[in-house]
Amino acid sequence: MKAISIIFLTTLLLVACNPDNSHPISSNTVPAKPVTRIPITFKDIPLGTPGAKPALIEICKKDENKIFRDMFGCKFKEKFILISVSYGNLTVANGYILLGEGEALEEVSLHGFRSEILGLTKILEEKYGPSTKTTEVIQTKLGAKFEKEIFVWADTHGNMITVNSITKDINMGSITIQSASRLAKKLNEEKANIEKFKSKL
Repeated sequence: MKAISIIFLTTLLLVACNPDNSHPISSNTVPAKPVTRIPITFKDIPLGTPGAKPALIEICKKDENKIFRDMFGCKFKEKFILISVSYGNLTVANGYILLGEGEALEEVSLHGFRSEILGLTKILEEKYGPSTKTTEVIQTKLGAKFEKEIFVWADTHGNMITVNSITKDINMGSITIQSASRLAKKLNEEKANIEKFKSKL
């Protein structure tokens, strides 16, 4: 059991932390950005709202995917939590959850097979309405080219869902759900890095 746990944890770490092995070489951007009036949540848990941890623990305990629960329990002791849950049509979705101040849910990132991820976009459209869709032609390290589809939903609070049809593996896709505060923090960090490196020019 211990050996299986190590293998499972290693897989989750690779999914959550490894850089992408593909590179965009062209893109086709759709300028329209529809905003859904339905608040974006994760399994009905609001984003950026303090006190999300108890609800996450309950979801973990009741989730049909028993792998994570049986191996690691549902303690959620850290702010960055590796997870394996069901989501929409994804029976086994590996990824991570990020908690912020006051145990607010700030980010969820999950991976699934490409066909499942594309199927998930149709379910999301049923709930949130049409997405903003863009495409990129990406190239792997071996030179193979593929079309990557990117679907984005944003609500009136600034929360966002991003679905990538291809990620580290051409057979895998991902969904990332982020709060407005998480997106703002990332933007501020990016601006700070630009200023930092600009001073070294």
